[in-house]
Amino acid sequence: MRKLSVLFIAVALLFSLSAFGQEKAEVYGGYSLFRLDQNAAPADRNLNGWDAEIGGKIMPFLSIVGNVAGQYHTQSVLGSDVKTNTYEFLAGPRVSFKMGKVTPFAHVLFGLVRSKADLTNFGQGTATDNNFGTAIGGGIDIKAAPFLSIRPVKLDYMLVKTDPNNVTDANGNPLSHTNNLRYSAGVVFHF
Repeated sequence: MRKLSVLFIAVALLFSLSAFGQEKAEVYGGYSLFRLDQNAAPADRNLNGWDAEIGGKIMPFLSIVGNVAGQYHTQSVLGSDVKTNTYEFLAGPRVSFKMGKVTPFAHVLFGLVRSKADLTNFGQGTATDNNFGTAIGGGIDIKAAPFLSIRPVKLDYMLVKTDPNNVTDANGNPLSHTNNLRYSAGVVFHF
């Protein structure tokens, strides 16, 4: 009976270690650069900030990812500061495949993009927009340790649907959407 118990414990331990070795989830955090659409933005269109996401594998090559990011910028316009920030709350599928230590991936994420501009120095208060956004992109993870990867590049094309009453181009024409780019780099923890 004792040999059977030891065998059972050894088999259970072996299966638990093999399951532990399979990466089922990941957490990512890093720097983000959001490049605003040149038609809708003032002269300086780069917002700097952070990018974070959590993902869970549902198949060996397919994950569901939740992404949250925030970018900020202050620009002097006519002697007054205009503070702008953008937040993205997105989720969707990601496909990836391992090639040794390198794992390329591609994703399509959907959700809310919240933009805010502080115009109090111009007597207009704060302008806030909540819009539907789509991020289509991908990147590369490079394995640095058993449960750690470096993500040197994640690049997304960000289509943001806008309210034409609130967003105009430099000539005052209404815009129903903006075309933006988002770059990110950071570290990924695998569990």
